[in-house]
Amino acid sequence: MSRDKCAYRTWMLLSGLITAGFAAFVASTALPSDPNTETASSKDAPATHLTALKSTDLFPTGGFTVDPGGSFPALTVPNGKTFVLTDVIVCPLVEKSNADFIVRYRIEGNKLTKFQYNTVGTTTNWSQHFSSGIPFAAGTKVEVVNTTFSTGRTGFQLLGYLITP
Repeated sequence: MSRDKCAYRTWMLLSGLITAGFAAFVASTALPSDPNTETASSKDAPATHLTALKSTDLFPTGGFTVDPGGSFPALTVPNGKTFVLTDVIVCPLVEKSNADFIVRYRIEGNKLTKFQYNTVGTTTNWSQHFSSGIPFAAGTKVEVVNTTFSTGRTGFQLLGYLITP
């Protein structure tokens, strides 16, 4: 998958999250003094566990690459917060399709594995979406590990939100 396709997939995922999960938030924060802004009542938007989140609590890491056998410290959860990982965007860095490209990666919290995924071939959708999320407590160092089993450099981005427990 090209980097452009990876960026497009990330944008589409973020657009879907904003549209589905945060419609009520966006509508409820419209400034009444702005004549070009429409507001909607909360009954117009579907209620989800994400509806009440502030936009400042949404947390996308920047995109980053990890070589086989390497790791990347994606974030350290701020004091007084819990980070809930909702999505992992995975992009093989190849110029053409490769059925033998392998990625086995882990998401760790303070060096303890919270999630591991293994896939083969570049035509597969490698992004994972967790409907209930994977929580990481305050102070946790969240790291992405691309294991030595992987056959090439891989791009990643983590998406989630911060809550006050």
